[in-house]
Amino acid sequence: MTRFRPPLSSADGMGTLARDGFEPALLRLVGDHLQDGSVTPVICCGMVGARQGWIEAAYQTVSVLATTGGAVRVAGV
Repeated sequence: MTRFRPPLSSADGMGTLARDGFEPALLRLVGDHLQDGSVTPVICCGMVGARQGWIEAAYQTVSVLATTGGAVRVAGV
C-alpha cells in the first residue's frame, strides 16, 4: 500500500543556496522520511538543472531543418 505524504517545502532555493548547499537543504527537508543505512532514489526536476541550480543540465545542440509546413515525419520512425 502506498502512503502519501503532504508536500514538503522550504525557503531554501537557487537564490539562497550555494551549489554545495542543495544536498544539505534536501536532506533537512526529507531526512525524517529516510531510513538509516538505506539508499533512496530521488528524482529532481525543474530549476535544479539550471546553471545556477544543483547540477547544470545544459541544453544540447540538435540538427533541425527549418520547415514551414507544420509537422514533419522523421524518416525511419
